[in-house]
Amino acid sequence: PGRTVRALAWIEQRALAFADHAFTVTDELRRRYVERGADGRRITVVLNGTDPRVRLGTWAPSPNGAPHPFTLICHGAIEDRYGQDTIVEAARLLRDAGRDVRVVLTGRGGAVEDVLRRIEEHGLGDVVTFRGWVAEEELNDLLYNYPSWFTLKDSVMDPSYDGPDHTYFLDRPDDEPHEGP
Repeated sequence: PGRTVRALAWIEQRALAFADHAFTVTDELRRRYVERGADGRRITVVLNGTDPRVRLGTWAPSPNGAPHPFTLICHGAIEDRYGQDTIVEAARLLRDAGRDVRVVLTGRGGAVEDVLRRIEEHGLGDVVTFRGWVAEEELNDLLYNYPSWFTLKDSVMDPSYDGPDHTYFLDRPDDEPHEGP
C-alpha cells in the first residue's frame, strides 16, 4: 500500500485503540480492523439497515406479470456521490441505441431535483421512473418482480473490499440458496 493508505490505517488503529468500544457496519470491516491489529473484543457489528433475516416480515410477493425489459432498480439516498446522474445518462445512451431498458429510482436526497431535471431534459419519462420514497413492501415487490441476472458482488467484490455493503444480493430463482454474500 501507498503512504496515504498506510497513514490512514495507522490513524484508524490509533482511533480504535483509544476508543472504549467501536461499532462497524459489516463483519468484513470488523475482520479487516482485527487483521490490522485492533482488539476484536472491543468491536461490535451493527447492521447498516434492517437485518435481512427479519426484513421481509409478513411480506409475500405479488404475482409477477408480463416479462419486463431489462430494468435497473436503484434505491436509497439520491445524492451526487451515488451516481444516479450517471444511471440516467446511461439510460439515455441505451435508449438512443435502440435498447429496451428501464430504470426505476427510489429514495430521497439532495440530488433529486437534478435527477428529475435530467430525466425531463432528455425526454426519458418513458424509460426512467422516479418513485421517491417507497414503503418497504413496495420495495420488496420491485426487487422481487424484476429478474436479476448478476449482482455487484459477482462483478467487483473481492476479499480486500473494505467498504460497507449497501447491496441486496439477488440471484436467479433457480440458484441454490446460500448463506450471505
